[in-house]
Amino acid sequence: MSNSVVQSLDALLGVFFDSSSVDLVAQRLVHETDLIPGAPSGALVFRVTSKSELRFQGGFGSSELAGYENLSIWDDHPLAKACQGRVPVLGMNTGSDKAGVQDSLLFVPLKRGTLPSGVIVFQYREPPELNLADEVWALLGSVGGYYLSLQGQGLIRHSSSAELTPKELSQRQLDILGLVGQGLKNGQIAQRVLVSESTVRQETIKIYRILQVGNRQEAALKGKSLGLIS
Repeated sequence: MSNSVVQSLDALLGVFFDSSSVDLVAQRLVHETDLIPGAPSGALVFRVTSKSELRFQGGFGSSELAGYENLSIWDDHPLAKACQGRVPVLGMNTGSDKAGVQDSLLFVPLKRGTLPSGVIVFQYREPPELNLADEVWALLGSVGGYYLSLQGQGLIRHSSSAELTPKELSQRQLDILGLVGQGLKNGQIAQRVLVSESTVRQETIKIYRILQVGNRQEAALKGKSLGLIS
C-alpha cells in the first residue's frame, strides 16, 4: 500500500468517523477538495435499507433526488443502477436549478465487501474531467460503505469509548490492529511487535472474530470507528 493511498484512506476515515452527522460528512467531502477530484459543488448520501430500498441520509447541496421514496436498488433509475455497479458513473441531474442550470452528477457506489451499502452523488456545475479508475473512488466506496453499514446497525457515534471498545482485545492485539491500520503486512508487523509471523496470523484471526469483520480493511475501518486506532 503506497504512502499516498494510506494518506487518502486516513483522510477519508477522518471525514466519515470524526464527523457528527451525514450532512457534515457531505460538506467536508465537498470542501476538502484534496480528497474528491473535480471540485464538486454538492454531495448527497443515500443508504440501502434492510428492505433493499435507497433512502436519503443527508447531504450538502440540493437536488430533487433527495425527495425519492421507496426506490428499490433494482429499479430502473440512475441511483439504483449506480448502487448495483462497482465503479462511479457520470450522469446529469433530472432537473435544473432556478437559473435553468443543469448539474452534472457523479454516482459513486458504496460497498461493504461485495454488498451494496449506498451511493454518494456528487454535483458539479461544469462537466468534470475525472479519472474514474482513480484509487480514491475505490477507497471512498469501501470507507463510505462501512460507515453506512454501521449506521444501519444503529451504532451511535457519541457512545462512550468504554462501551464500544471490545474488552476481549489484548494489548498485543490492539498493537497489531494499529499496524494493520497502517497497511503493514504480517511479516512487517511481526518485526515491530517481536513475535513470529505465525503468531501475527493467529492474532489477526482472533481480532477478526472479536470485531466481527472478515478482512484486514474492515478490521482497520471498524478499529478507527471504535477509537481503537488513533
